[in-house]
Amino acid sequence: MLSLINSIQVACSGAYKYQALDKNHCLFECPYGSAPDENNNCVCGADFPLISGNMQGCVKQCHSDEALSPDSKACLITCPPYYFLNLDKSKCVQLCKDGETNVEGNCKCKEQYSLSLDMKSCYLTCPSGQISKQGETMNICGCVGETPYKSSSKQTCVQSCAENEFILLLSCVAECGALMHNATHCLPHCPPNTFENLITRTCVEQCPPDQKQISTYCSCPSNMFLNHLNECVLKCDSDEVYDVIQKMCVRICKGGFFDLEQKKCVSKCGLGQIPDMDYDTCICGPHTEFNPEKISCDCPTGKITQIDASCADSCPDNTVMKEENGRQYCECSGFVSSDGLKCVQACEKGEFIDRTNSFCYKTCPKPLFIDITQTKCVDVCGPRQQINSNGICVCDYGYIQAIPNKLTPICVTECDSTQIAQNDICTCSQGTTFNPEKNKCYCNENKILSADSFNCLDSCPEGLGFEIYEQQCKCIVNTFLTADKQNCIEQCLHDELNDQKISVDGYQCIQKCPNRQFTNLNSLKCIDECPLKSSAQYPQRICRCTSGMVSLDGSQCVESCGVGQYKYFNETTNQFMCICNEGLTLVENQCICSQYQSSVIQLDWKTCSSTCPEGQILVKQGLFQYCTCEEFISQSNQSCVSTCDPGQITDLVNIRCQIDCVFPLMKTLDGLSCILECPPGQLQSLNRQSCVSSCSSGVINEFNRCVCPNFGLISLLGNQCVQECNFGEQQILFEQLSICACRRSFVKQNNYCMCKSGFINLDWNSCTESCPAGSSEGEAKSGAKLCTCSKYISTDKKQCVDSCVDSLVSLDNARCQERCLPGSADLSNSKCVAQCAENQMKDFGRCFCEQTYLISVDSSTCVNNCNAYVIATDYLAHCVASCPFPKAKQFNDYSTLVPECVDSCPESEFINRADQFCVKKCEYLNESLRICESNADKKNCNLVQVINEQKTCVQKCGAGYIVKNNECVVVEDKKDNKALIISLSVVFGVVGLVLVSIGVYYIARKNTGYKKVKPAEEADAEADIYV
Repeated sequence: MLSLINSIQVACSGAYKYQALDKNHCLFECPYGSAPDENNNCVCGADFPLISGNMQGCVKQCHSDEALSPDSKACLITCPPYYFLNLDKSKCVQLCKDGETNVEGNCKCKEQYSLSLDMKSCYLTCPSGQISKQGETMNICGCVGETPYKSSSKQTCVQSCAENEFILLLSCVAECGALMHNATHCLPHCPPNTFENLITRTCVEQCPPDQKQISTYCSCPSNMFLNHLNECVLKCDSDEVYDVIQKMCVRICKGGFFDLEQKKCVSKCGLGQIPDMDYDTCICGPHTEFNPEKISCDCPTGKITQIDASCADSCPDNTVMKEENGRQYCECSGFVSSDGLKCVQACEKGEFIDRTNSFCYKTCPKPLFIDITQTKCVDVCGPRQQINSNGICVCDYGYIQAIPNKLTPICVTECDSTQIAQNDICTCSQGTTFNPEKNKCYCNENKILSADSFNCLDSCPEGLGFEIYEQQCKCIVNTFLTADKQNCIEQCLHDELNDQKISVDGYQCIQKCPNRQFTNLNSLKCIDECPLKSSAQYPQRICRCTSGMVSLDGSQCVESCGVGQYKYFNETTNQFMCICNEGLTLVENQCICSQYQSSVIQLDWKTCSSTCPEGQILVKQGLFQYCTCEEFISQSNQSCVSTCDPGQITDLVNIRCQIDCVFPLMKTLDGLSCILECPPGQLQSLNRQSCVSSCSSGVINEFNRCVCPNFGLISLLGNQCVQECNFGEQQILFEQLSICACRRSFVKQNNYCMCKSGFINLDWNSCTESCPAGSSEGEAKSGAKLCTCSKYISTDKKQCVDSCVDSLVSLDNARCQERCLPGSADLSNSKCVAQCAENQMKDFGRCFCEQTYLISVDSSTCVNNCNAYVIATDYLAHCVASCPFPKAKQFNDYSTLVPECVDSCPESEFINRADQFCVKKCEYLNESLRICESNADKKNCNLVQVINEQKTCVQKCGAGYIVKNNECVVVEDKKDNKALIISLSVVFGVVGLVLVSIGVYYIARKNTGYKKVKPAEEADAEADIYV
């Protein structure tokens, strides 16, 4: 096949084993319309025999802008070298036929020849009944005079049209489709001095009595609607919307313009056209004329359509001339200038390119910003970017650019393993090269980039395929890289051991979202920031709606679910979510009928039909169509009514008759209607379901809303505040309210939540058909059947236990809890109490003694003084009978001299193990029993005790140590051993064995009850005092 396939063919293997249609890269599977042959080459099949022009699949026939290849196997956008387009531009040929000549790569009729009506042959003389007429680029055979063509394709001339056919623009047509002027001829517009009858679709000289004359047409009768084609209809068409104000059927084109035929929406108008902003419609420019045959706006013959819809003889600089359907036009080869009047090769310095890379701007128009490369205008800055004071996108605080400037950068917390950071910009590390087209660093020759783009490998791990085009280990479409980055899976793990999330790029499963990222509303994916009307729950950093409920796609919070949707409570995410009604399908974030192109949602918003019943109005919004009423929809959702039945409530917002109001609507004070906001002077009830004149007892008024004080919960009935939800209930957040609701496996009976069958399990949150071993079947006051324990339910709520170990006994004395809800942990931190006792205060969910009070020795009360010792922590001061070993006593507070038990002495003090006190010097505290080094001169009497390596005061050093500067040091040689003996002789030999009584004085505050303790019993002065 000529110049279609690359002469260098690649060898494919592994997961990407199929050779593409262009033979130069490998695929995981063959594209549309093709299948692999015995050599795993993708080839087109019998049903789709031609390779498409972009080589992305196989097609039945070529597109109108493509030509068949010389070998008739592929569609080509341009012909190969030395080949030309044939006469009708349907195929590439090497030679033009007789009577034809090559003109700029296209076979055309020679000057003395004329093009046949079927545009496939050149005639020296036109056939009988036809004459040669001058065309835009060559002579064309056409019908003589007013002789009509056989059909609108204008390939054959006939003397007259067949019976029951009409003449429209000199062509025979089966249906007029326009305006009848007489029995045989149709006209696009009525002649002067006549009027268009919108009902009969004829041109008349005078309007009938029941139709008013408005401008150039006769209006519709009172029982009919005017559609967008100026026709009178009994109801609007399927592609129209009924405008209640104008009382007519209109079409709406969001985000674009209607084309010239008013049949479809386009993002921009076509050649020679300009947008009419008043009607959102494309119209012909001031210099172009409407061509009814081609439905186009054309310049006069010989003129070329310019970019501003004007006409000229040639294309200006920086443009290229192109031809389409016989029309020549100029197309910018660069960018449209900032004034919109010419094409430039590049925007001027200081100008910015718009989002489509087509236009230059001197300043980015509001609300656009300058992108991070400072070359383009963008709607919003990229992820992890912020707008600085100059309106320029820059990386947010703590992020750096992951790729070089002048490309599309990404802001990251750190560079990946194949890159290094330089001047706050990541560049490729050694061994890799940056590919500007792919925005990635790729490994050098003979190495493969890992699936996470962080490393260079010799081969891909098992379970991953090698993508030859990317030169990288890849997961296939709709699969995710596992958290260990070794395999690919179809769905991230969500079970008791794993709650994995999809990474921001949508490619990998991760155990948790990284810092600075959040878990999205449906708890499945990581996102850079929580959407509007939501906030992050810390420390988990989970996004939750603070107002409304989660939308269909889980991307935003909405005030109410849309047409065809209903709200349900998701126990996994602990919030309300919108899902489609049964029978409807989610398409592009809308609930529509499965066959949405031909189906209409009925009044019940659940069933679908081909049209609306008589008396109902069809409305189209986006992709879906639904039926509605001019007044009210009945409560049965089956018909339209003028008033609601007695006992029903009128929904003034959704024009429906309801049994009760549906959130966010509230019942009016008289209980007859549903409204969105309460009138002035009235309040929203506690459950947000009705308007009230005042709040009930125990409920406070806050900003015209009844709310629970002290962060209380709204009860199951919604009429009072409680501190804790009952069994079978769960706390949910809805519209910034914490309310109690029945769990999914429970049903509401007698204003309580009960199991649908079986017993309420020990966890009080699930149902079981049989109670766990060790528990018994019981019954609550409400009549609910539940599993009970003789003593306590364990903290994991799975079994019965005799005592609560390392946990708290619940307020109802039935469960072991890690924390008290409701209530507080008592002083001993062993059980829950409803409120703290006298001289106590609540903090961190626990009772503590107020300032100046201490916890008693038995941990039951708060006392003024201990008459003992104190163990102090960050949160409390506790009385103890004695300091537990190895804690030491220290006078921390010298103003009160209360001894405190501490883990270690200050750095400048030492432990005197004789009395377990912290001292500044190692010396006896009893001055009457000093032992001096020399009794003769009474010198150095305070230096008898020495300090060992553990910073403890001792009577003498241990074996292998000697005294140096009143400290025990390791013996280094024989001289030190001799010195040790001499030292001991001096200190203890002269003095002898002396029994001393160690008197320890405890000094206490006046009037606190502390008394002086008797001296300790006498001890052997030579006895070792080691820990």
